[in-house]
Amino acid sequence: MRKPGEPAARIRIVSLLVALVIAGCGSSGEWSDDPENVERAWGLTLPSGVTLEHSLYCRSPHFTLEESYHFQFSPSPELRQAFIDANVFVLQDASLFDRTGTCRETPAWFLPKPLLSYEAWSKPDDFTNPEAWVFVDRETGTWFVYSCQL
Repeated sequence: MRKPGEPAARIRIVSLLVALVIAGCGSSGEWSDDPENVERAWGLTLPSGVTLEHSLYCRSPHFTLEESYHFQFSPSPELRQAFIDANVFVLQDASLFDRTGTCRETPAWFLPKPLLSYEAWSKPDDFTNPEAWVFVDRETGTWFVYSCQL
C-alpha cells in the first residue's frame, strides 16, 4: 500500500538528481584562442611577461570533469620549468607521442614541426596513454601543452 506523499517524494528526488546533472554540465563548450582558457584549465591567470600564442580548450557536458586543451606559449623558461616541476614531468622521447591518439583533433598550430624538433616532457606512465605533455621547440623555446581528461 502506498503511503501518502510517496509519489511527490520521488518526483522531488528525481528533480534534484536532474538539477545536479544539469549543474555539472553547465560550463561545457569549446573556446579557441580565448585568453580565459588558462583560467578554465588551471584556475589561474597567466603571469605577466608570458604570452599565450594559441589555445583550444574543450569541456564536455558531463557530470565529471571531461576536458582537453592545447596551448602554445611564447618562450618563458622559468614558467615552463615551474610547470614541469609542479606536474612532476620527466623527459620523454618525443616520438612516443601519438598525434592521432589525442582525444580531440589537434589544431594545425600545435606542434607544426616534426616531433623530434621538440623536447618532450610527461609523467613517466603517460607515454603509452597521452594524458598530459609539454613540448619545447628546440630552436625557438616556444612551448606547447596538451592534456586530455576523460
